[in-house]
Amino acid sequence: MSKPLRRVAALLIAATAWLGAMGVAEATSGPDASCVKGVEAMTKAGAATSSASAGNSAGLDAAVKTLKSYAAKSPKEIRSDMNRLATAYGKAAKLLKDLKYDPASGKMPSVAMMAKLAQASKALDSKSLNAASARVEKWFSTHCATK
Repeated sequence: MSKPLRRVAALLIAATAWLGAMGVAEATSGPDASCVKGVEAMTKAGAATSSASAGNSAGLDAAVKTLKSYAAKSPKEIRSDMNRLATAYGKAAKLLKDLKYDPASGKMPSVAMMAKLAQASKALDSKSLNAASARVEKWFSTHCATK
């Protein structure tokens, strides 16, 4: 897994753990609703990606829409970075859907599929995307930390 994907995955896991620890009802009454909305959007994106990796890409479009919607309305400090991450996620989601690979089939992906996955992974491993991911992760850990 590429460095930005690991970062996004770590952010999704941390966000999910935070939401679980707070409880949705308690978190939504907390001081920063944008944290909750961001966590929900990223959790949905993470779950859809996980399902798509298992061969079920049905939720990807909705997850992309949710993530892009949050990015457009996210706090100004991270809006540009969230838009960059949402765009990258959208491209990755489209690739997963377009491949139509079913891991449950037991067959190995074709050479062409592997080449497309490698190309997408390389595109996602950019310095600007890594930096955007790090800034978003820092913002969430600073503004959304539980006490």
